[in-house]
This record gives sequence, structure tokens and C-alpha cells, in this order.
Amino acid sequence: MPPFSALCTPAKIYLILLVPVFISMFYNKTTVWNILATLIWAPIWTFVLNWLCTKGYSIVSWFFVFIPLLSMFVLAIIYAGLLIKK
Repeated sequence: MPPFSALCTPAKIYLILLVPVFISMFYNKTTVWNILATLIWAPIWTFVLNWLCTKGYSIVSWFFVFIPLLSMFVLAIIYAGLLIKK
């Protein structure tokens, strides 16, 4: 995997967003297997995002970074709305 400075912006943001994920995994006492899976998956996904950018598909790379975030945000709003109705 290339050094952090050589990565495209979507790949950098993905790696930066992983920091709180790892912190929460340790805080919530996630199993070792889940942590290992994330440690294996993160470089692979970073490589894919960076590869998409180098091939000229940076918009697709941004899409893959932000769609999960947007969907979690929408689900959190829906969940909060359901809690308010109770």
C-alpha cells in the first residue's frame, strides 16, 4: 500500500474515519476476530479506493466512501424519530 501522502483524498478520508471505528471496537470489547477482519479489510478497501482514483473514477471512490456514512446518518435519524414517537 502506498504511503498516506500518496493516497487520493477519498482513501485518506476512509482511513481517517477508521480511527474512531477502531477506538470504538476496543472500547466496546469487540472480538479479536472482528478486529482482525477490519485490519485485513481496511488496507484492501483503501487500495480499491485509491485504484479507482488513479483510473479516473474518483467520483465512484467518493460514492463508496460516503454512501455508507449517509445511510447510517439516515438510519440514525429514523431511529431517533421512532424514539421520539414512543
